[in-house]
Amino acid sequence: MPRCESLCRFGAVAGVGMLLVACTTTSLQSSGTTKATSYDSAFQSCRPAEPDEAVVGNWLSTRKEPGVAGEIRLQIRLHADGSMHYVEQLKRGNKPPQTLSEIGCWYKEDKALVLRTTHSNGSQVETQDPIYIQRHDIIEITKNGMALSINGKEVLMRRTSPDYRLPIL
Repeated sequence: MPRCESLCRFGAVAGVGMLLVACTTTSLQSSGTTKATSYDSAFQSCRPAEPDEAVVGNWLSTRKEPGVAGEIRLQIRLHADGSMHYVEQLKRGNKPPQTLSEIGCWYKEDKALVLRTTHSNGSQVETQDPIYIQRHDIIEITKNGMALSINGKEVLMRRTSPDYRLPIL
C-alpha cells in the first residue's frame, strides 16, 4: 500500500496541478495582469537554516518501483534561506517525462525533514491542506548522501552539484 500512496499522490497532485494551471492561464490571459510578487511572497515565511546545516544542498534519487514501467527520479533542492524545490519525475523510455514540480519552504523538526509546498506546477496551493505538507524521517546523512524514510520506505539520495536540474526532454 505505501507504494501506491506515493504514486497515487503523484498522480492526484499532477492532475490537480494541470487543472489549476489551465484555470490560472485562462484567468491571467483574460485579465492581462500577473502578480509579480506571488512567488516572492511564497518565501516570506521561510526560516533560514542553521549555519552549516548538513541537509542544505541539491539531492537526487533515481529508483524503480515494482509494478511501475519506468524510472522515478526525485530531486530536492534545499536552500540555506529555507526555500525548497521538489521535483518528482516519471521517465518511461522515449516518452516525455511526467513531472510534478513544487516550491515552498523546508525546515527540520527533530529528526524529520518537513517540506511545505506553496506552489505546485506553477499554481498557488492551499498551504494548510495536509497534502502539501510532507514529513520525511532522516535516517542518515553524510557529506555525499542522505537516506530518507518516504511513505515508510527508505530512499537513498545523493548530493549533486548546485546547478544540476532534472532534464525535461
